[in-house]
Amino acid sequence: MKKLLLTTLSILMFFSCSSDDEPQTIVLNWKYKLDGVQYQWSGNYPYPLETSGFSNYSPSTGGDGLLITATSCNGSCTTSMNVGPGFNFWLPENSGVGTYFLNQGNSTIIINSGIVWDNDENGYLSSSLGGNLTVNIIESSNTVGSIMKGTFSGNVLGPNSSIHVVTEGYFEAVYWQ
Repeated sequence: MKKLLLTTLSILMFFSCSSDDEPQTIVLNWKYKLDGVQYQWSGNYPYPLETSGFSNYSPSTGGDGLLITATSCNGSCTTSMNVGPGFNFWLPENSGVGTYFLNQGNSTIIINSGIVWDNDENGYLSSSLGGNLTVNIIESSNTVGSIMKGTFSGNVLGPNSSIHVVTEGYFEAVYWQ
């Protein structure tokens, strides 16, 4: 009887002492096609010194929206020289699950293909030149460490009014401040 009691207590202690204090690693993904060319990234959060890229969202400093930003990096994200494909766009303040139509008038949309387009040295295609995206948020929470998931598609204008089509966009981003 003592052996049964000790065995039961040992099993209970084993399960109750599991390590909940260790930070949870979350794998985040994003992808999109720009003019039919696939761009994507996958990485861990917390980020390992942002060596391969990141995907996050946070409120703007002025409190007027949520900035979703994602990028891949070549070795380090600390200098713009190493930044590869990615995107960022603003959603309205307190955005939650739902569909949002972003255009030049209500959001800044930047798609960075990592490719130089005409005279645009950074390779950015931006709504400041025109264009629109439809963003569908399918999961959202505004607490630090939570995950937002969504899809997006549309078009952006490049230099010389060239139209570039964005399809099959998907992102997972972590909330941080």
